[in-house]
This record gives sequence, structure tokens and C-alpha cells, in this order.
Amino acid sequence: MKRISVKELIVTALLFASAVVGAAGRCPAPSNEQLGAIVRVEGNESEGSGVIIRRNLIATAAHVIEDVDRVTVRVNGMRRPADIISVLPSHDLALLFANTGRQQPLPLRYSALHPEETVWAVGYPRGGNQQASRGRFEGLYGDDLQTTASVDHGQSGGGLITCENGEHVLAGIITAFGALDMGDHYERLNDFSLSTPVGYLLSMLY
Repeated sequence: MKRISVKELIVTALLFASAVVGAAGRCPAPSNEQLGAIVRVEGNESEGSGVIIRRNLIATAAHVIEDVDRVTVRVNGMRRPADIISVLPSHDLALLFANTGRQQPLPLRYSALHPEETVWAVGYPRGGNQQASRGRFEGLYGDDLQTTASVDHGQSGGGLITCENGEHVLAGIITAFGALDMGDHYERLNDFSLSTPVGYLLSMLY
């Protein structure tokens, strides 16, 4: 659990243990076809999320597959084995190889986000059904994208989606939420989430 500089605010990894959105280009909410690119990632006794960014290539958060010896992904309800092909621990990113079938990848965003821009945080909170939470981009928090989109455990590795030139695109990979340290427990903030910008993904692809 990584502490950050704001008083009493901590950043919590969004991995769920199953054993125990300003200027948006005037896009509507992402369609079911686009949301199909956000997949469930399973490993050992834990679950997270991932994003199909190219055919048979899935991005997720590195902590989702940390210390996992077998990884599977669910693409449109079909469970398929996945191989870990690259990890960037410094920015909590990993790339998986798996059969993604006919599901179209989510295009990557190459330009910077604008303050107050609409975003959608999409993943599988607490091992349940996929959820898309709308919020806005607040600015950079260190190297990460800070938004008001609500996220929860299990959404690590999911997609932060924005709209660019009328097209839904992937702006970041969800990695953490904010929480208040209440002394004997942590209280999750519903309006503070962090994502790693896709620019760091590009450094893994080329």
C-alpha cells in the first residue's frame, strides 16, 4: 500500500482477492462493442482487469499478475490462457499475450488530456460484473492521471477511456484509488482514482 504526500491520503492497489469523465469530443458513453475490449484477468486466487490494445495483446496493471504462476483472461465470456510477455514495475504495467478472438482492440490516445475532460473508468470491481464509472480528469498526480471516476478493488488493469475527435480511446490503465487513513481502517474515496498514462505502454511496445 503506497503512501502519498497528501495528509491522511493513501493510494490503495485495486486487486480483488477472490479467496477470502471538460472536453470529451462530444462522445456518448462507450458502446458494448468498445467495452468488450475491457476483459477480466484471473490468476491464482485473485482477479483484476485488462484492456485489449492490439490483436492478442492485453495491457493490465503489473500488481494484478505479481506472484501469479498461471494467468487466464475472459474475452466476451470465453476463458483463455495468457502468457506474461513484458512487465514495467516502475509504472505498474504488464503486457499479456492471449487469443482475443474477433474482439476489436481499443485505440490508444496519443495526445494529452485536458483539465475537466470527461473520462470513463471501466473494469470488474470485486470480481463482479463490468462497470463503467464516469468522471473527469483532474490533472497529473506525479506521473499518473488523477480523475474523479470511482473505482474499487478488482478494477486494477482496467481502462480509463476518453473521447478524441469523436472516437473512444484508451488514455490510461487503472492502478489505484485514494483512501483516508481513519486510524483503525481505511475509507475509500469515491472521487479519487489514478491511472498510468498509455504513453508508458508505448515504451513497452516499441
